Amino acid sequence: MVPRSAPRRLLVALVALYAMPSQAKTPPTRPEEGLLEEITVTHNYALGRPGHFRFTGDGEALLFLRAEANDPKADLWIKDLGTNEERRLLSAEALLEGKAEALSVEEKALRERQRVKTQGFTGFELDDAGRAVFVKLSGKVWRHELASGETTRLALPEGAVLDPRPSPDGKRVAFVQDYDLHVLNLGKGKLKRLTTGGTEARPFGLPEFVAAEEMSRYQGYWWAPDGKHIAYQATDNRPLEQFTIADASRPEKAANIFAYPRPGQANADVRLYVVGVDGRGRAEIKWDRARYPYLARVTWPKKGPLSLLVQARDQRSQVFLRADPETGKTAPLLEEEDEAWLNLTNSTPRWLGDGSYLWATEASGQWTLERHTPKKKGKESTEVVLDAGAGFRSLAHVDEARGLVWFLGGPDPVEQHLYRAPLSGGAAPVRVTSAPGEHTATFSRDGARFILTRTTFEEGARSTVHAVASLDERVPPLTEAPQASEVASHAAPSRVGLKVERVPPEKAGGFHAALVRPRTFEAGKRYPVILYVYGGPHHNVVVADASRYALMQWMADHGFVVAMLDGRGTQWRGRSHERAIRERFGEVPLEDQVKGLQALGAAYRELDLDRVGVYGWSFGGYMAALAVLRRPDVFKAAVAGAPVVDWRYYDTHYTERYLGLLGDPAPAYDASSLLTYADKLERPLLLVHGIADDNVYFAHTLQLADALFRAKRPFELLPLVGLTHQVSDPDVRGALYHRIVTFLGDALW
Repeated sequence: MVPRSAPRRLLVALVALYAMPSQAKTPPTRPEEGLLEEITVTHNYALGRPGHFRFTGDGEALLFLRAEANDPKADLWIKDLGTNEERRLLSAEALLEGKAEALSVEEKALRERQRVKTQGFTGFELDDAGRAVFVKLSGKVWRHELASGETTRLALPEGAVLDPRPSPDGKRVAFVQDYDLHVLNLGKGKLKRLTTGGTEARPFGLPEFVAAEEMSRYQGYWWAPDGKHIAYQATDNRPLEQFTIADASRPEKAANIFAYPRPGQANADVRLYVVGVDGRGRAEIKWDRARYPYLARVTWPKKGPLSLLVQARDQRSQVFLRADPETGKTAPLLEEEDEAWLNLTNSTPRWLGDGSYLWATEASGQWTLERHTPKKKGKESTEVVLDAGAGFRSLAHVDEARGLVWFLGGPDPVEQHLYRAPLSGGAAPVRVTSAPGEHTATFSRDGARFILTRTTFEEGARSTVHAVASLDERVPPLTEAPQASEVASHAAPSRVGLKVERVPPEKAGGFHAALVRPRTFEAGKRYPVILYVYGGPHHNVVVADASRYALMQWMADHGFVVAMLDGRGTQWRGRSHERAIRERFGEVPLEDQVKGLQALGAAYRELDLDRVGVYGWSFGGYMAALAVLRRPDVFKAAVAGAPVVDWRYYDTHYTERYLGLLGDPAPAYDASSLLTYADKLERPLLLVHGIADDNVYFAHTLQLADALFRAKRPFELLPLVGLTHQVSDPDVRGALYHRIVTFLGDALW
């Protein structure tokens, strides 16, 4: 077994190895000049497009964020749905008076968890009436009255403010500052500190690392519907190990320290409390935290009780609880178990006005939607709203007045459509969207209108507003901000000239796949192949969204065919398909990539399977390195970006869900570790990693580099100084893709 200890004396040698001049071969073809810069500067043509939609309270206007197409700083805009007039409501630059935005370490970390790549306004909040907007910049908060147009900066103490949110009635604003929870009375200007003694090790009102990174829970406090109480999370990070991130290029700068939970080690200790906005009546919400340590979901709706979903550490069991905010006592509403693991959903549970709630479950093998009605005595009753054949993925809107449920999903994992069905169940859902593509929808509060965003293999996002009463009518599409260059962002698909072919499963070994050919493609010619891979759970690479393929097209235009496929473990193909990777990270995903690739080669003769390279990032980086270590007969070179090397050093909630709790021995962890196979490397391997990565730490790549060095196996290392898990800097991203194409080209051309 190769030692797992992180290297201590190799960094200089490894950087020197990376810095060696490359004897790059000349590519057979070259993409047009400036195309890569255009793609990276516009974030794959995502900048300039409207997003983060919210209807005003009366449903007559739409709020959204939009940046210029070549500038990542987003402003807040409004569209009057009666006149179709669009105007900038708030400018980030104006509120900051031209100063650069300053972010705290905590704010940067939260943006990493949320995968935020833009600047300026990254979100906004509305009160329940939809009459006042709250925005945050550089730790400061502003309130904008929609009726009067008045914008006021809130009188808050100096210091970074995190997660400011208004009470449902809009009379107060809660926020976290200096790790304590505060409330500001907007009418009286009175500030109340609801917690005291908060520290980095013991914060109040903030989600712990795994909640934000793995559970998609980005909040650590919740308003009561009457605005008089707040439920908040209290976290004790002291049991966790302390991970450090230092800027090696600036040794005079102090390192950042993060509490990080990893398999076999302690998790954060999380509790839940309720307190009045006057600071009185504090009560701890109690449940069996020893058995269910994960606080996965908290909801305090207008039409239901304070409730929480808690999970066991192995994530094979969970319980949905009703809580009494005065006494802190809880009572179970529903319990679930799964022999592999239980997936979390973002749109359920959803409480209804009659005291029932909607619940999504995979117990049948496919996602279904149930309606549960708690009984005062005895067991609750359950009705099926959407059965296993409906293709349910998430709720879009529940219209209790009309007795309808609107949801997103469908039988095709590559596309997503909007459906509606009776809330009472018993009838097949009706598909609302007819055109092919990936659809998302946001509804107005009264359910009378919704904004629909559609992407396809040929086009990026297009958003239109529709009236529910007459779905054939629609407001003209929201406009996109033009680029400063001659090419407008709305022309991106034709500009790139995508040559993407969706491959049916029968031609790809039973998996969904896509091929991107060079724009100079010649029939009858054989091309080297780049397999762009992710291969892990909860992320599909083959989706109907043109923005996903812009960089792939640029790579293909160098004389490759880029192949992508989703094997077992990826989502939306049923429980057994996804759970097949349980304790088999090092086997099943790679087997499926090889099987699918060989099927593609048999169906498409232009693919030269004697010249295959592989590239991926994060789990895809792990897969790329695994591919050349375990299957050098198939893969001739690999670029592994930010790979997880040893799963003992990734976080608990993700790793233990798939590989189980870490014991001794740990066969699933050993079989899934790249270190186990490091001495088998015989193909060119380029390791790329951001030194400031606080998700997959740079230590992963250093561990693999050390193991390869000790095994006398040549490799190359590209450390990205100051970069995190996201490579959002356009200059770095452009240089990185040049390096990837050159490296793979040297091995395959």
